[in-house]
Amino acid sequence: MPSAGVPYRIVRRELLDEFERNYLLSLLEKHGIDLRAAAREAGMPLEELIEMVRRHTRPYFIARVQKFYGNKLRSDDALRIADELLTLQLSTAATADGRAA
Repeated sequence: MPSAGVPYRIVRRELLDEFERNYLLSLLEKHGIDLRAAAREAGMPLEELIEMVRRHTRPYFIARVQKFYGNKLRSDDALRIADELLTLQLSTAATADGRAA
């Protein structure tokens, strides 16, 4: 439960983020990279699901890049590379979805 003194909007955002991560995880466990099927089951547009995937997996991609390069990379370069990797991963998933449909 929220701690005393934490603003409502912050607590609400944290709870919604946790719900989205759990919901997204259950969809991806069931459908794998078939994002179209996951979006259909969720009753949401594919673009909205892709944005949710991007929002909740970006920290993972950033951590992977930072671990791989260590301290040889500036943080803004790590963010850029992580975003490029995530975009590539999502476009690969969308291409696979298109072939499966």
